[in-house]
Amino acid sequence: MIKVFKLQSKILKQRRNISIYIPDNHKGPFKVLYMHDGQNLFFKETSSYGEIWDAHTQYDRFLKAGLIEPHIIVGIDHTKYRMDEYAPFDNSTIYKYYPDDNRIPHYGVAYAQFIVEELKPWVDKKFKTKKDKSNTYILGASLGGLISLYCGLKYPNVFGGIGAMSTSASWNPAGFDALLETHKATPDQKYFITCGSNESGTNDQTKNRNYTRVSKKINKQLKPYAQKVFYKVYDGGVHNETLWAAQLSEFALFMKS
Repeated sequence: MIKVFKLQSKILKQRRNISIYIPDNHKGPFKVLYMHDGQNLFFKETSSYGEIWDAHTQYDRFLKAGLIEPHIIVGIDHTKYRMDEYAPFDNSTIYKYYPDDNRIPHYGVAYAQFIVEELKPWVDKKFKTKKDKSNTYILGASLGGLISLYCGLKYPNVFGGIGAMSTSASWNPAGFDALLETHKATPDQKYFITCGSNESGTNDQTKNRNYTRVSKKINKQLKPYAQKVFYKVYDGGVHNETLWAAQLSEFALFMKS
């Protein structure tokens, strides 16, 4: 079952579309997985690119196979400010290639605050959830991977499991390095860090290295601090929903381990 809500945010000063998957025939308590780009998770008709993660179908299958405990998945739709709301540090160089009609600089810090201070309390009140960090996960890809990483590092007492797939951060190396230096993972966190070897989809080695270097650096910085880190480069993997959806089973099983 998927229920769709509109949640008013005082922090973001807007209403956010929230789609929540709840496994049928289960009353909880549930583990909770927060995911970005909610339009691309469940329904093809809402997808930005016509492809989806099919997250609800996959988690239904994992649950029925006895591989995982019941989860609810909280899909947070992005807005026209996506490139700002998923960036926790200066991202002005991105706008060399995109029109900047829709800009709210440094919006990512507020977006993360919204998840922690408004969305999570609302979810925990509305549903029977396991509220502690060991049962609270956050996952995203591309810029969604970056903001997931930021949430995990900034709020280590909230998120016990963090997934950052194909993390986009090469557009501001100094800002990215500062994030990794300022905030450290904690021993009771798990991080799932992945990317594809052909993120560009065109075998452009320069563009591909922008992603593999970022993911490799995340892995290197996290390992001395986090309880567990999963790191993998998927051979031939391209920057799209197909790659990310294919990793959900590994993510789910890693978080269970």
